[in-house]
Amino acid sequence: MTASTELKSRDDRAHVLRAGMVRKGALERKVIVRDVSESGARIRCDVELDIGEEIRLQFGDHPPLMATVRWSHGGVCGVEFECRVALDANARPTSAALNRVAKNSASAA
Repeated sequence: MTASTELKSRDDRAHVLRAGMVRKGALERKVIVRDVSESGARIRCDVELDIGEEIRLQFGDHPPLMATVRWSHGGVCGVEFECRVALDANARPTSAALNRVAKNSASAA
């Protein structure tokens, strides 16, 4: 197997510029969502988020999405959503996807 075949394939990303909010415990921070895919997002935040940290990411008028910080560098980080989220043509989570996420979050509580 070559190094290129061992690489994990990535979901298509939509380049966006959206205001959002990150919540971790009692801390809330405004963020800028720069890329979004069905499995995660790249965000810019004024505080460094720790790798492995679980957060809630909200952008637009959608319910928050549970996510885990996968990488972080200089106020920019990549997060992986707890559940894959279907996106519409404008790179916004679809209603059906958000209903599934809300249902999964409620059953986990």
